[in-house]
Amino acid sequence: MKTLQKILVFFILFVCIAHCTSPERKELSKTKAGEYLDKSQIESNGEEIRKKYIDSAYSELLSGNQNDSLTRYLYRRTMAAYYNEGYYDRTLSVSKRALDLANDARDTMDIADVMYKIGETHYEKANLDTAFVYYDQAEQLFATLGDDASRGQAILSKAYIYYSIGEYAQSESLAIRALTLLENSNNTVYVYYCLNLIATALEGQNKTDQAIQWYNDALEHLENFRREGYPESTLQSYRASCYNNMGGVYEKEGNYVQAINIYRQALQYTPLKEEQPALYAKLHNNLALAKFKAG
Repeated sequence: MKTLQKILVFFILFVCIAHCTSPERKELSKTKAGEYLDKSQIESNGEEIRKKYIDSAYSELLSGNQNDSLTRYLYRRTMAAYYNEGYYDRTLSVSKRALDLANDARDTMDIADVMYKIGETHYEKANLDTAFVYYDQAEQLFATLGDDASRGQAILSKAYIYYSIGEYAQSESLAIRALTLLENSNNTVYVYYCLNLIATALEGQNKTDQAIQWYNDALEHLENFRREGYPESTLQSYRASCYNNMGGVYEKEGNYVQAINIYRQALQYTPLKEEQPALYAKLHNNLALAKFKAG
């Protein structure tokens, strides 16, 4: 009787293992993971429900125990989902598994993509040294792949780190390198980021005339957004942000009248208060300060 029970237990375990590792179950895990990730992007679900969907997607991927291109893509989506919700520690947890799979598959593009996302996550956690290392490794891999757009983004990210620590000349130099690569790849948004960062880095070096010139270049570049079909609200938001930065340069020069005028121009964009309340408040504060300094 005991022998029969042991056989039955072994048989049940064997069936469960076979079911859980069957090709059908593995494919179902990927399908369900993708569905969970889709649902995690629905804003109306609420933060807690979105997080549960991401958790479920990750569990499905782990249970599937596979390493193919779709699985690795879903791991990167899971990383991005956690990152976008602000769960940076969870992002890093998933990234360890994603990087292991990419290395096992010897997929250079996947390795580079994961490393770049790890760098972004450490940047958000203010681990700037660690972020720089991952950005640098990603940049080198993108270079071997000939992916100028991704390489440019990695270099730009390093430029932001230099700016954050007050190394403005280094930041400017890297941002110009990134700009060359990104212009060649027609990456409109990141070209704007480059132009804006170069201007702020020049401002940090007290090269105010050059800073204003680069800010004007950034403003002119915004017309490319319109040609590519970006909504007017996006253009207005970027323009207001640029005007805010330019106002700071004019204040540094003691040109308070010009600073006041440009802050007022920025505040004319009516959707700003609802769509960018922090920027709206900053503009109002800067306008008041410029008026006070003007006497």
